[in-house]
Amino acid sequence: MLINLPDDPDHCDPFHLAGRDTHDAPEQAGLSIDIIPDRNKRRVTSIDFVACYGNYYARNGAIIAARFGDPDTDTQAVGTLQRHYPTREIITAMSIRWPRSAAVDCATQQMPA
Repeated sequence: MLINLPDDPDHCDPFHLAGRDTHDAPEQAGLSIDIIPDRNKRRVTSIDFVACYGNYYARNGAIIAARFGDPDTDTQAVGTLQRHYPTREIITAMSIRWPRSAAVDCATQQMPA
């Protein structure tokens, strides 16, 4: 299981709290969890924007993932994804800001006719 969490979650940030809860339940059930690092400080200060490396798109031969401009966490996230997808190329691009914080995985979904 992959989950996105900062090293030091902000206990006032609802996304960090939800991530912590999401992490704790599977861990208590004995599942193996690999954490994709999250930046502790937001680059975008809008409350509805989540800089989440876990919102990636898996396609044939590649993983399309966001990059948020922090060389350390961007590199760690790519390494984590590469461990889980060793036969795929990890392609990153600066995150696109969609309404309501949708990211790469949401932007690639099918649209009904």
